[in-house]
Amino acid sequence: MGCRMKTALICLTTLASVLAGFPAAAQWVAVGRWGEPEDFRFVAPGHWMVWSPARDTVEVSAEGDNHDGRLTFWCRQDASDGGIRFSHYFGDTLAPAGGEAAQTVALVVDGQRFERRMTYDPAGRLWQTAGGLGQDFLDAFSWGTRLEVQTDTGALVTRMGLNGSGTARGALRRTCGL
Repeated sequence: MGCRMKTALICLTTLASVLAGFPAAAQWVAVGRWGEPEDFRFVAPGHWMVWSPARDTVEVSAEGDNHDGRLTFWCRQDASDGGIRFSHYFGDTLAPAGGEAAQTVALVVDGQRFERRMTYDPAGRLWQTAGGLGQDFLDAFSWGTRLEVQTDTGALVTRMGLNGSGTARGALRRTCGL
């Protein structure tokens, strides 16, 4: 084998081993599990994961402490304001009072409070809002260390670390300019 062929083979082998660590269609497959149903890895709560189901779409998400709830920020190039979704929460601290479909939810980053009006979907048992990913919130998110989800009265719903939040913010910025 010539010198160039050996070099090319080494480069291709290295590239293949690096890419093998990044599943192409990775996503949450169960509580604490990221990847494919047959090939997943455990993800600790508070570690922000990036998923791009299409070239013009990105979702970033993490699970709360003890896998109590999952917070997701998403955007698409045609909906660059994106949105926020809180799902996989089975506690009773955050539950629509009196049958209200929408309620105020506070996202608190290192003590800095950001209130968002979120609509409750009882079929999916999730809360969501369009927009809500303002510059001030995303700046705090990308540099913060802890995030808490609270009710409008300040009751703690869940808390999570912000490990990888800078990378997650970068993905939102690259895809949608957020």
